[in-house]
Amino acid sequence: MAMSEDKELMEAAPAYLRGKVVAIFAYENLGLEQAQRLRGQGIEVIVTLRQGSSVGRWLEEGFCLVSLWDAADQADVFQVW
Repeated sequence: MAMSEDKELMEAAPAYLRGKVVAIFAYENLGLEQAQRLRGQGIEVIVTLRQGSSVGRWLEEGFCLVSLWDAADQADVFQVW
């Protein structure tokens, strides 16, 4: 991705999320869609899944899966889906 594209993505992201790491605590499609939207806006996203969630699709999409504790340590913002 070109430098100008990175800048455009960050400008499209909500100001309060620029430069932040967002942890998604998710279960299936709603969390995945939100994570994809954020990543598409240039926001760094990490994911921790609810018990019983399938990891396959998340890994196929290239998301970083971490434990709940690691997410709490690494994230600036936490979203629950």
